Amino acid sequence: MRYNSLFLITFLLLLNGCTPLRIQKEYKRLECKAEQHVNLDLSFCQEQKTPVADPYSLTKKQAIAFALEYNKNLQAQLIDLGIAKADLVRAGFFTNPHLESVFKFPDSGNQANLEIVGTMKLSDFWQVPIRKNIAYDDLEIMTLSLIHTILHITVETNYAYNDCLFQEARLILITELYNKIKELRDRLIYRQKFGFQSYFDLHVANAMVGRWQAEVVNQQMMLQNSYIHLRQLLGLPITETFLNLSDTLIDSTYEIPSITALEEYGMQYRPELGIAFFNIEKAKDQLSLQKAKIIDNVNAGFTYERDFERAKGWGPALSFDIPIFDTKYAQIAKAKQEVKKAKKVYLAQKQMRMEEIYHAFNLFQAKQQEVIIYQETILPAQQKAIDYAAKYLNRMQSNMKLLLEAEITFYEAQLAKLAKQFELSQAYVSVQKSIGKLL
Repeated sequence: MRYNSLFLITFLLLLNGCTPLRIQKEYKRLECKAEQHVNLDLSFCQEQKTPVADPYSLTKKQAIAFALEYNKNLQAQLIDLGIAKADLVRAGFFTNPHLESVFKFPDSGNQANLEIVGTMKLSDFWQVPIRKNIAYDDLEIMTLSLIHTILHITVETNYAYNDCLFQEARLILITELYNKIKELRDRLIYRQKFGFQSYFDLHVANAMVGRWQAEVVNQQMMLQNSYIHLRQLLGLPITETFLNLSDTLIDSTYEIPSITALEEYGMQYRPELGIAFFNIEKAKDQLSLQKAKIIDNVNAGFTYERDFERAKGWGPALSFDIPIFDTKYAQIAKAKQEVKKAKKVYLAQKQMRMEEIYHAFNLFQAKQQEVIIYQETILPAQQKAIDYAAKYLNRMQSNMKLLLEAEITFYEAQLAKLAKQFELSQAYVSVQKSIGKLL
């Protein structure tokens, strides 16, 4: 019977230590919060995920979902959620009871006796709830930090997707210009044989062909690197294989809410503000904990003493630290300063987020206007210059060099317009980044 009781006690003590940590609820909360920011159905887990093969085709939305499922950095940081949950569980534990026994052997006529003292930390009753609040604040901060990472990956994937489209379109334009210059150079060579063009014109044309041939080579490298970066964000193997992107660089639905609406979104969705808010709550809880420690290490229990002939007695046991030298004044004063600091950091975060929203809003509006100017003013004027040069070349009133320069200027204007369209698409992403939410 004695051995059975000992086995039962040992089993119960070990059972609590073998209980697995369950964090499915925390992952579900993270998914629900993240879905409000990125407008996607998400599923996070602790297992390492690796894509089986390259996706056949990717819209921008599919690329973001793919990145949030397979990005290696995000998968590593998701483990921090389990660490924060473990800290929360540990913060809710009371200190283990303390049992102390002393056996005194007989000496010089004294009888052998046994003393037993059993205590538990009574101060846990008012300190543990505060520690749990602090651990809960840390869990919320970790959740919001993961939301910040999710938004960062979403924005970076958006940027990278747009960059691939831009570099591809730019390569097409530069290749077209290179072929056009070669064609005009060949015509110039033919005209030079009949004395209509000088050797100077021929040398200039050959130099232009070489320049734009070099631009084609450089642009091919830029396109390759942009796809490599996108692969890294998506968690795909790093290869030179291009991905099939089905969206276009410029979306005709690029519209943003008013600046007032953007401000409201920013206050609601930016995770940095949530982190700053919970840092205030954590500082307040730290202050409460320091106040609760003024009389610290309060232990209560029982004492029992007997000899081997008769019981001598038993009674209550109580111990605590007397706050004579360390009254926790310095710790409390420091905690109060931490509360003040956390509040000021929150206000500073609001200011920075407002500045970011206004910058993104103004940038988007400016890029919209620039694209319109290129479409309605610059490109039509450049096309008229080409028509003029071609017309008077056919009448033998101008030379081929003038037409060549007009063609180059026209394509350069097209490249500049493409760059403005790319900047507009990136500015749209910046607006979404500034409010912490996809529009």
